[in-house]
Amino acid sequence: MPSNNDLSTEELLISLSDNILQITLNRPNKKNALSYSMYETLTQLLKHAEQNPDIFVVVLTGSGDYFTAGNDMASFRSGVNLAYNEKPSFHFMNALATFKKPIIAAVNGDSIGIGVTMLMHFDLVYATQSSSFKMPFLSMGFVPEFASTLLMSASLGHMKAAQLLMLGERFSSEEAANLGMINQVLPLEGFMDSVLERASNIASKPTAAVQTTKQLMKKRSNEKVLEVIDEEAREFSKCLQTPETQTIVASFLNRKKSSH
Repeated sequence: MPSNNDLSTEELLISLSDNILQITLNRPNKKNALSYSMYETLTQLLKHAEQNPDIFVVVLTGSGDYFTAGNDMASFRSGVNLAYNEKPSFHFMNALATFKKPIIAAVNGDSIGIGVTMLMHFDLVYATQSSSFKMPFLSMGFVPEFASTLLMSASLGHMKAAQLLMLGERFSSEEAANLGMINQVLPLEGFMDSVLERASNIASKPTAAVQTTKQLMKKRSNEKVLEVIDEEAREFSKCLQTPETQTIVASFLNRKKSSH
């Protein structure tokens, strides 16, 4: 695996300690919104982590008040003419959905859009008491992505999944825990220490047994999950090309510009 310095960027901080790779989304002035370049680096990191025998567990977190506000809309808009399966976000989705080692999300703050749907592909998810979640896809003129239409319906039932996806309302970390979308709500003080303690617990176990257990848990559903990721991404890309969605995105970006 390339050294930490090779893959670390201003927007993605990387540290490797005690066989745990910690990746921190570090774009707090943009609420850790994910640009195409960040998706590309994240995909690289996951691939390298999978091949590196010194990495047993991966932890993803954010800096500042946000875990991530989801897609960087300016970046996304610039890729409007890219084929859906050539977009860096699509490659990231597939890399995370098929990642073979244990991966933990430390949701340090608010999470929006893909910041929520990606959590369904982590093995363990912890959030702070002040974290909140929101999936405003429909309001922006998009369909949900990352196999969320499949996974949320399967885990929550159709009506609760429809409530979260169609109404797009914000919900708290306590609500997320009650729904089974995250494992546990942890105090903000000492939050990362608590998450890393759990990562160390997993890292201390025989790696072959851990990875085989994950493989056994995922293998029956993975083919379907990848199929739905592909289908949703195709529909998402179609939505991005419609005049209605382009108008909404342009209005969103103009509001962002005028607020600065």
